[in-house]
Amino acid sequence: MRPSYKRAGLLLIILGHSVWNCILPATAMMSADLDAAKALAENQCATCHVIPEISTTGAEAAPTFVLLANQKTTGSWEELATILKSPHWPENGSPLSGTDIDNLIGYILSFTEK
Repeated sequence: MRPSYKRAGLLLIILGHSVWNCILPATAMMSADLDAAKALAENQCATCHVIPEISTTGAEAAPTFVLLANQKTTGSWEELATILKSPHWPENGSPLSGTDIDNLIGYILSFTEK
């Protein structure tokens, strides 16, 4: 039986994509400026979200940073980026920069329970 080069190529593409999706968030998290993100979270997020070491109360409907980091639906880099790109904080209408979003995602994911 001859090997199917199309199938082998497709398999390599799928595996490569999966590996890239695992490596990219870890690499980006390592390069995140967690101090800048913590300051941003304190100034713009702590009013609504409970954030360890920053705030102990928040809006009832706003998930905690620990919950965001550990939920299957929001605990990925891609999902958090989607959430943070949409204006969901009506008190502060200014959008976050790409760097702010990357830093904030790294900070949120630092609360992932191991």
